[in-house]
Amino acid sequence: ELEKYYFGENVREIGYNAFDSCSKLKDILFTDIITTIDPSAFNGTDWFNSQPDGVVYAGPVAFKYKGLMPTETVIEFKEGTKTIAYDLFYYYGSSLKDVVFPESIQTIGDWAFYNCSNLTVLTFPDKVEKIGAQAFSGCSGLQKIVFGKGTNIIGDGAFNNADYIGEIISKA
Repeated sequence: ELEKYYFGENVREIGYNAFDSCSKLKDILFTDIITTIDPSAFNGTDWFNSQPDGVVYAGPVAFKYKGLMPTETVIEFKEGTKTIAYDLFYYYGSSLKDVVFPESIQTIGDWAFYNCSNLTVLTFPDKVEKIGAQAFSGCSGLQKIVFGKGTNIIGDGAFNNADYIGEIISKA
């Protein structure tokens, strides 16, 4: 059974259930060019099971939240993170209080912060180029958004139902 896997230099995406239930898979080497990882890609692997609770990273991608999220949680993404995967906090809505993005963030995936109703302020670094579809949909507590200089794609419904936004600032 598969115990080790090293992604080649051409792999950019890891899809739905790619290694799901490869229970003995515990040693994985990710490259820095990976941009997309499905949240189910490593379910049931020794590698995923051994990760601590909280945001799980695979190379430069924050791809899944593991465990129960306490209320009033503040997430500070680690430097070097380039992508926040789709659906990352989809199921944790009201528990997430604040997020801090490092300067390295470039992409925020679709539905990443869906229904995170307690977020009030978002400040995107200059390298953020894309905010995915529905990324902050249902974030009803948002009051202020600061876009960095690099933001040039804001997906469909990215801030849908964010009813209380009073201030939007663009550094561009």
